[in-house]
Amino acid sequence: MKNKKIVGCILGILILSMTVVFLYPKNEKKYLNYEGAMLAITIDGESASRIPSINEKYTAEIECSNNVFAKYLPVKQTNGEYKMAITFENLTQAGTTCHVNFISIKAENRDDYLLIKEVQRLNPTDNDGYRYSGKQPDNWVWFNDELWRIIGSVPVCTNATIASGATSGTCNKRTNLVKIIRNESIGGLAYHSSETKTVWGSGNTLYTLLNEKYHGKGNAAGASPCYGYSTYLGTCDYRINGISKSENDYYNKMIESVHMNVGTVSNTATYIDAAYDLETNLVTKQTAIGLMNISDYGYAASGITYSSTYLSNLASSVANNWLYGNGYEWTMTPYSAASVMLVRINGYATYGYAYYGYATRPILYLDSGVYIRGGTGTITNPYILGL
Repeated sequence: MKNKKIVGCILGILILSMTVVFLYPKNEKKYLNYEGAMLAITIDGESASRIPSINEKYTAEIECSNNVFAKYLPVKQTNGEYKMAITFENLTQAGTTCHVNFISIKAENRDDYLLIKEVQRLNPTDNDGYRYSGKQPDNWVWFNDELWRIIGSVPVCTNATIASGATSGTCNKRTNLVKIIRNESIGGLAYHSSETKTVWGSGNTLYTLLNEKYHGKGNAAGASPCYGYSTYLGTCDYRINGISKSENDYYNKMIESVHMNVGTVSNTATYIDAAYDLETNLVTKQTAIGLMNISDYGYAASGITYSSTYLSNLASSVANNWLYGNGYEWTMTPYSAASVMLVRINGYATYGYAYYGYATRPILYLDSGVYIRGGTGTITNPYILGL
């Protein structure tokens, strides 16, 4: 709170609100959690000098003058725990005013703030879920202290039949869950260190790397299962940007383990809808981290007909496909016993040997109870999540 003074607050319409005037701003990001601040606000009728804690279900609406951006988001502390905080960016002018309105999420209005409801509300319905498509949709989300993007509300297998000793099987039940993808690649990685093991599961090295090292904040630098090309060891240190496996971790609690689609698409002259149907023919054991399917890439393009557009023709729609732009990038869809479907640098779907090293962006599914704590889904104001 150094060099700042809070000069006013009023009771909000729904729960509480406050107005903050900055007298001595600095041009840098500030984290304020108002712990112990000289501020009299009211939460559910009780006076307090704080903002809601990490475990209290509140969203926040924040408006600031002078083009200041403010977010209400979880901030990791030095001990690894999270606290809710309001961050201010572009704070350059004295007298900047920010009005904050906290809204309690109670049982009777919980559905209004569920992320899955927002995704379904904003996107058209089709047989394969609710998808974001086009050049630059507002599908940005703050997850694991970095930017991810929402693929959509996608049907995913939550109950499957898998034979003893097998790593994959058939689906019995599907449920729509929000599917998200990391905005940036975690590196150029081999799908498998040899040309075999192309069905996503414990048999291939990239599956092991993502589910045992990346998810777990591990370090596999210069060691198995980290391969950049064939048997060449890569640099896979995820102690900083990986996802914790702690059952108490703020973000790990949001991840839903599911049976992911890994059916084979063995021809690039396959329509997008048909590719989706083929992918759903086979599912994995329950797993937390995967890659996008080739049908996800196809559905992200706008201005095309999914039932009559070949995967090999997707290069013509890259200008209207938000998933395009990472160069050669792996998908989770097998092509053959030796090859896997991928997105080529020019945008069309093709296949490559599993031992090649291509861009890798993790995907995961969110618990159905994840709600929006703040944000509007834009790149500058992404959805902030709570559970």
